[in-house]
Amino acid sequence: MMVYVADGSGGASAPGGRRTEEDDTGADMAEWFVKVDSDTFLFPENVGRYVEARKWSHDDQHYFGHVLSHRKDDRGVSTVAGGAVFYSRAALLAGADSFRKMPMDKGNKEEDGTCRDAYTGTEEVVTAICLKEHSNITAEPAIDPEGREQVSLYEVDIMLEYNRTDQGEWWFWQDKQRFPCHDDGDCLAYLPLAFHHYKDSRDFLDLEKEFYGSVMKGEKDPKLIRTKNGRVAARHWPHFDQTHRYFERVRAAMKAAGSEIEDGSERQEEKNNLEIATTKKQSTFKQPSNNRRISSMRNKKSTKKELPANTQPTNRVYCMVPFIWTPSAFQVYHAIHASWGKRCHILNFFIDPVIGDEKVGFYNMTEAAGVIAAEKANLALPDDVVI
Repeated sequence: MMVYVADGSGGASAPGGRRTEEDDTGADMAEWFVKVDSDTFLFPENVGRYVEARKWSHDDQHYFGHVLSHRKDDRGVSTVAGGAVFYSRAALLAGADSFRKMPMDKGNKEEDGTCRDAYTGTEEVVTAICLKEHSNITAEPAIDPEGREQVSLYEVDIMLEYNRTDQGEWWFWQDKQRFPCHDDGDCLAYLPLAFHHYKDSRDFLDLEKEFYGSVMKGEKDPKLIRTKNGRVAARHWPHFDQTHRYFERVRAAMKAAGSEIEDGSERQEEKNNLEIATTKKQSTFKQPSNNRRISSMRNKKSTKKELPANTQPTNRVYCMVPFIWTPSAFQVYHAIHASWGKRCHILNFFIDPVIGDEKVGFYNMTEAAGVIAAEKANLALPDDVVI
């Protein structure tokens, strides 16, 4: 994924060829990059605010997010938790270079603390090791000046319950600098970068209402809930009092920072996407209208925001989403587009060559026959899906 984004190499493309110059490849497409899981709600515009507050440059090497150090004893590195992993352009290029050079002959074995391909669910460890071994890049914790985490590792209501003194020192707290907020239930940043571990696509749609839609803007919405004391929310979130209080702080901080909300045609497009994403019985993917078959894989037009004329690019965010292309995931795909995905400068979903499941069948998208058969099975790939 990092190699592809850096220079367009790596991975597969349409049978008999590779991606074209029109594709969204090359590290100059953005200044900041994030590998974001499909169960994470991202705040792309806050990435720019975060790095600007620290006077960071994308030409310097920064690898940051929610840092965990529980693997330092056996692997010698701290890692950025995989829900949302952020890179400056310089760090992305360094990472891509290390991945190009990594040994590939033991990819069927678990990671062993070296920079090599591995069959593993702990890609965070391999990434951290490669960055350190090849470029001496180490993980930087994304926290605000009071020590509040910019990335919520689990659902917000769970993280707000964490108390370091009551819980004691377990793997989550290992080697973290101590701050007062660790004990007072107020240790998530008010201009967050990401909330991880939201498994239902409707979570994204409700979070969108909280921070960009009807709750944020005070609009009338019959689907909102109202408590007896007049509080309004997209739903009755767990641990409602504490969660609502935190959401209010986030809304206030975002308004003060000048968050903009799309209107006009973009708002209409959002409404249409919301309707698609909330259709419970949706099991097939509606491919954008075109007649492409083999060329449907070539990803010539990903979700990319155009800059106004005479505007210098600054702090653009490229969002990279590892994904599984199967009907059960289509609602999440649409929900991402209907929520945080539209605030990425570039949004791409990265999948394995074989798509589908036992119910609809499996299709190898590096073969012409597989592409044609997948299209007939309503599994054709949209333009922002990269193999």
